[in-house]
Amino acid sequence: MTGALLLLAACAGTEEAPDSPSKEAAEAAAEAASAADATPNPPPPSDSDELVPVEIKWEGVGELYKTFFQDQAALTELSRRLAPHVKAPAMLTIRYDSEEFVGGIRLVVPPDGWRTPPQFGGGKVALQALSPVTVALATYQTSLAERYDLRLQSLFAAGVDLYRGARLCELSALGEPPDGRTVSPCVTVNGAEVCGMPGPDGVVFADSDWSTVAGCFE
Repeated sequence: MTGALLLLAACAGTEEAPDSPSKEAAEAAAEAASAADATPNPPPPSDSDELVPVEIKWEGVGELYKTFFQDQAALTELSRRLAPHVKAPAMLTIRYDSEEFVGGIRLVVPPDGWRTPPQFGGGKVALQALSPVTVALATYQTSLAERYDLRLQSLFAAGVDLYRGARLCELSALGEPPDGRTVSPCVTVNGAEVCGMPGPDGVVFADSDWSTVAGCFE
């Protein structure tokens, strides 16, 4: 084992694209494609003992729930699963809105934060290549829910946030609750959802949506 420490920070030429599909059609196609390639269990983490430091930023989370999210065994497993995919540090924002009763477990990835960025171009993004990351987040959330409070599963939504200048791009997984194996073909950009159609080489977006989505991965 590398001896890396887990840090807990309380700081602050192209084919023609189709028309934009409906969210329901895009997600149904993504789940069907995932089912065709499904394995009995979620993808395992890397065999490497490498860890990536994890920093947590809290927004509206009570002290008791903070102790849940700081469970050392769950954080170590999250760190090990994320290490092959993101550069140090892995930055989590854990937020909760006590008025709306909704929260988020969000991995924040800066522009240079990927070890291997998802391939994109020609109207397509290989979103499903990010499934090891969404599986890592879902595994972390599920382990905490089973160990401490099942409401952690329903009150918090795990996903990935990409900040690109003034653009916030949000990625998520499908399912209720999601296990992370199927990445949604819909990307939320500054609050507006843009959906593509899953294909064998990635999610294909309409010409009118491509510049918006491509900016999330530049």
